[in-house]
Amino acid sequence: MAASLFSLCNKKDKRTKAKDRTPLGQRIAYCTGHIFNDLCSAVWFTYFIVYFNKVVGLSTTETGLLFLIAQGADAILTPFMGIGCDRLVIKRLARYGKRKIWHLFGTIFVAIAWPFIFSPCLACSDESPGWLPLAYYSATVVIFHVGWAAVQIAHLSLIPEIARRPGEIVELNAVRSGLTFVCGIFIYVVTWILLGQTNEEGINRNLWKEFHGKTVIPNQSSNDPCEEELVKQLSLIVVGTGFVFSFVFHWGTVEPTSLAATGRKKIEQESLDEPSSEQSLCVQIVEREAAPHKPRTWRQWFKDPRFYAMGAVYTCTRITVNVSQSYFPFYLTETLHFQKEAIAYFPLVILISGTFASLIVKKISKSLGTKWTFCIACVVVLGACAWFYVQTLSGRDGIYAAAFIMGSGNSVMLVTVLSMTADMIGIDTASGGFVYSVMGFLDKGFVGVVVLIIQTFYPDSPDGVICEQCSSYVRLVFTLAPGISAVIALVIVALCFKSKLILSCRPRIETANQSTQTTMESIDDLYETIADLPSSNV
Repeated sequence: MAASLFSLCNKKDKRTKAKDRTPLGQRIAYCTGHIFNDLCSAVWFTYFIVYFNKVVGLSTTETGLLFLIAQGADAILTPFMGIGCDRLVIKRLARYGKRKIWHLFGTIFVAIAWPFIFSPCLACSDESPGWLPLAYYSATVVIFHVGWAAVQIAHLSLIPEIARRPGEIVELNAVRSGLTFVCGIFIYVVTWILLGQTNEEGINRNLWKEFHGKTVIPNQSSNDPCEEELVKQLSLIVVGTGFVFSFVFHWGTVEPTSLAATGRKKIEQESLDEPSSEQSLCVQIVEREAAPHKPRTWRQWFKDPRFYAMGAVYTCTRITVNVSQSYFPFYLTETLHFQKEAIAYFPLVILISGTFASLIVKKISKSLGTKWTFCIACVVVLGACAWFYVQTLSGRDGIYAAAFIMGSGNSVMLVTVLSMTADMIGIDTASGGFVYSVMGFLDKGFVGVVVLIIQTFYPDSPDGVICEQCSSYVRLVFTLAPGISAVIALVIVALCFKSKLILSCRPRIETANQSTQTTMESIDDLYETIADLPSSNV
């Protein structure tokens, strides 16, 4: 009897393993849910400062202030979005999924606000005061970030809900990050094509007039209808593509119920399939695996030291990625004096390398663990920053390799920090939105402050005039800001995070959460105990 029960439970364990994996279709659909945000983000972080400084005509300080307003709005809104994503449920739409509802809400806001950001100021005229453009665009970017934050938090907080295995968390983050870079590649290719159709050699107001078909200054406009058609096509591509993939996400992603409810369904289903004498013990095992877990509250998160360490690492990672992305066009054109097309094809190199790196990070993380994978990525980024700093004008073609290294390091840092955050959340998925919202608050706030500081001290340079002071300043901030952030993140991870590196050739099965899963060693001990029991007791 004991042997038959052993065989029965062993078969059930194999069937459970086969089923205990997120369906491929759902994984693919989930990963498309952030593409609309990624398309906008690629334009935002790469061309935001260039656009508002060169096109709108804001001063460097005003441009930095507008960026801070945008980031600050995102930072303030993100925690509220996280709390709402965790707690606020519309009863009539509850079956659709509370996080998917927030995602849909955010998608609509992004689609409405985006065209107004990169369009002429509709409220401006020849007699308008000088502060009106700043006020107008401040309002548009705030509306945009309401939607952007909702989509980001809803999408991120679904990862622990959907992933059924620890490896799937890394996989989903890797694919998600890879698609982010693919979206950037898409945007840069389109930008490259558009820039190739202009007549200007450098980046100045005339170039951007051609690119957009009209300027934000009311009494100036382009007489070329082809130029206006180009910007219409670009807008339709971004918004249209984003809507298509958002539809795929909502159509193919099924937001799961709570872990307790899922466990009860599993128990009930299995209890119908097996004879009553054998089912008792097996159901007890499943019940222990699916025992209800009381999620952490926000107060408990604030008492956890890992929460603060993770927040610092996440923030430093975002500063490294976003600042290097925002100031790369300035480094290319003002420091190394590349032609205007360089602001499209060099970021393309970074994104292609990042895409390849995101595809192999799962294997690296599986071998070394997320801690050492992240540390290696930080060292790679530091090497790229050093290369950019010492790069001379005569050998400027060498930065193709530096760009490749930077893209790989940034991608691995981003994937692993998201995986570490998801690992920290664990089974506390009910408060996952709050955790990601706090991380987003720190990220957006500090990135905005860093950019404002950089812009405040940025030297003024007239269009078409080579500014040596600007060249030196861009070289410094482009390498120093990401480099310092990478060093801080490296030190915190090396000192405050535990390593999961296994230095043994012996196979070992580790669970994602020891409080809810039984190791194979414990199951073997259970089988031995069953075998020793008298048959009458079984």
